[in-house]
Amino acid sequence: MAKKQTTTTAKPTKVSAQKTKTAKRETLDATAPLTMKQDEKPATKKVAAQQGQKKSDTRKACASKQTCAKTTKSSVKKETVAKDTQAAPSNQAVTLTTEQPSVSKVTAKKAASAKKTTKATAKQSIAKSSAKASKTKVSKSKKADSESKTTITKQAKMAAYEALSLEECIALMHQMNVTYSYEDYYHMLMEEGDLKQLAAKIDADHQVSALKSTYAKDGCDADLILVTIKKVADTMDVKVADYKQLKQDVAKSVAFTMGESDEENAAAYLDEFKVAEKLLMIGQRKEMDQTTALSALIDADTVTFFHHFFDFAYALLPHWQYSDVKFYEDFAYAILSQYNDLFEQDQMRIQMDVADLYIAHGDYAHGDELYHYILRDNQIKDYIYYRYAAVYQSIDYNKAKAIAYSSRQYIDERYTYYAQIQAIIDQE
Repeated sequence: MAKKQTTTTAKPTKVSAQKTKTAKRETLDATAPLTMKQDEKPATKKVAAQQGQKKSDTRKACASKQTCAKTTKSSVKKETVAKDTQAAPSNQAVTLTTEQPSVSKVTAKKAASAKKTTKATAKQSIAKSSAKASKTKVSKSKKADSESKTTITKQAKMAAYEALSLEECIALMHQMNVTYSYEDYYHMLMEEGDLKQLAAKIDADHQVSALKSTYAKDGCDADLILVTIKKVADTMDVKVADYKQLKQDVAKSVAFTMGESDEENAAAYLDEFKVAEKLLMIGQRKEMDQTTALSALIDADTVTFFHHFFDFAYALLPHWQYSDVKFYEDFAYAILSQYNDLFEQDQMRIQMDVADLYIAHGDYAHGDELYHYILRDNQIKDYIYYRYAAVYQSIDYNKAKAIAYSSRQYIDERYTYYAQIQAIIDQE
C-alpha cells in the first residue's frame, strides 16, 4: 500500500497476545487481497508466514484487474471510517486505520478550537472591561478624596483643630507668620478679656487672612487663631475674663467668720487660699508691686482681703498639719515679696505668726530661732517680747516667765506692751 497503516484506539488497554493475533487474522481475511509494504513487520511470525503463502495468489488475482488495489483501499477506508464513528469499548480488538483523520474528528477539533478561541476572546474582553472599570473606580475615588479635602466642612475642620495640642497650635501659627510664644498669648489674655476681639487683632496685625491659607492645602487657616487663644486661656488660673468673678470671691471671703464646724472652716480657707493665689498671680504677670493697682484692676479692696486671709490662717493652722504651716510660710512670704506696701505693713507680723505656728506644732527650736532673729532685727522690741512670751503660756509656763523677764533689759514703763509683759511675770 502507498500509506502506512496506524493503530487507533479510543482508550488504550492491555489485550492478551492471543486475542491480538486472532483479531489481526480476521482483519486480513476480510480485506484480502491486501498487500503490505516490505518494511512492515508482522505482529507475529505465524501471521507473516500465512501472508507469504497468499502473496502469489493475490498478485495473480490482481494482475487481470488493475483497479483491484484501489477498490480494496476504498473498502478498507470505508470500513475503518465506519468503525471509527462507533465508540469502541476499551476491551475490543484494535483496528488498523490510515493516518488521515476522519471528517467527524476534524470537525470536532475545529469546533473545540473555535470554542477555545471564543472563550479566550471573551476572557480578554472581560479582563479589559474589568481593568477599565477598576481604573474608572480608582479615578473616581481619587477625585472624591480630592473633592472631600477641598470641600471639608468647617465643623470637621474645627474638630481637627480642637484635637491638636497647644504646642501644635502655636507651631502652626508660626507657619502663618504669627511667631508668638505661650507667654505672649498669656500676657495678651491678661489685658484683653474678649477672645474674639483679640483673635481679630492678631489676624489684622499679622495679615493671616490675607495669606489665604486653607486647611485642606496648608493644614491651618485664620480660624486657628481663636482656637489657639482659647487653649492658652484654658491653662490660665486667672485672666481678664475672670476679674468680675474674682471681685465677688474677694467680697465673700472678707465676709466669712470662723464657726464651730471644722468642715466649713476648712472649705472656706481653701477657697480663700485660691483667691489669694489668683491675686498673687495677677501681680506677677502684670508686674504689679502695689496692692492699690491690684485693687483698681479688679475693683475690690485687696488689702482688707489679705489681712483677713492672714488672720484666718493663723487661727486655723494650729489644728492642721505641720506641712501646712511650712506651705503657708512660703506662700505668705511670696505675697509680701510681690506687694511692697504689704511688706512694709506686715513683714514682722507674718514672721511672728509663722514662729508661733511652729511652736504650736512642737517645733520649738525653729520657733525660737525665728523670734531671736526678729528681736535682733528690730529696735522696738516690746511687742515682739510680748508675743514670744505669750505663745508659751499654754505650753510651758516657766519658759513664758523667763522670756518676759529677759525683756526687761530692753523695755520699761515707757513702752506700749510693758504692762502685758509684766502681767505674764506676775501670773501665779
